[in-house]
Amino acid sequence: TVLTLKTLIGQALTLKPTLVYWQMGEELKPKTIVAQINKNMPVTSLDVVSSSPEFLHKVERGPAPGEYRINVQPRHTAKPLTATLTIKTGYPPGSPKTYTVTMRVMSGAAAAH
Repeated sequence: TVLTLKTLIGQALTLKPTLVYWQMGEELKPKTIVAQINKNMPVTSLDVVSSSPEFLHKVERGPAPGEYRINVQPRHTAKPLTATLTIKTGYPPGSPKTYTVTMRVMSGAAAAH
């Protein structure tokens, strides 16, 4: 007897976008990343950390169930910068899923590529 079990394990959350950027000299306005938690996952909070103190971030609950809005902004746009925003779900316990978003301040030459 052969028992075949097929299953689809969904992502704990989706992030949009996964890259945010500013041009050098651009006005310092925050950009928003939307984190939507899968309704079948028992995730109740997000732990968000930037790899660089040059980028600020703030996490707040969004208007939809399971939605979080992560507002990010560089401290300046005077020179090129790159950092990673790491988002942990806290689920599953002991081995939380980790997601990343890239944040950049790009020079005019880098933006053209």
